[in-house]
Formats: sequence, C-alpha cells, structure tokens
Amino acid sequence: MPSVCFATSRGERREIDVPSGTLVLDAARRAGLPMARACGERQVCGRCVVEVRRGHSGLSPEAPRETRVKARNGIARDTRLACCARVAGDLEIAASYW
Repeated sequence: MPSVCFATSRGERREIDVPSGTLVLDAARRAGLPMARACGERQVCGRCVVEVRRGHSGLSPEAPRETRVKARNGIARDTRLACCARVAGDLEIAASYW
C-alpha cells in the first residue's frame, strides 16, 4: 500500500498507508485532517487544493476537468485538487490551512 505523508504548517507530519486509488481528500480525512471544500466534492470549487511536495508520480494523472477547475479558479498549475487526485504511490502533501 502506498504511504501518504501530510505535512502541516506547524511542522507536524502525519503518515498513513492507503490503498492505491484512494482520493487524496479521503486519505487526509483518515489522517484526521480537515479538507476545505464548498462544492460537496463535486469537483467545482477548487478549495481542496494541495501542494505535492514529494512524489508527483505517486498521483493519478491530472484529468481535463481538474485542469479546467484550476484554471477557472486561478489555482496554480503545479498543485492538485484533493477531490480529483488519486493515490498511486508514496507521496508527501501539504495544504496552506493545516
């Protein structure tokens, strides 16, 4: 199982193992971290943006819908939406509000 490490702004690190295919949003919840979202996880609002610090290849490829949502909401191209990205390998993730 892939290992996902969540880095918080307080320097805390939470690491959990999740099955391949798990949404980053669900992995964060399992780690006890809140996820910002306003659209009910319908891949619309872009609030669940996360920074991938390590292991970019450990995520599913970015789908066209995610790219459109990020462009429409002015979200940096080098980030991912936790409601869209699925875990495929080991990675480290951070969010500005953790």
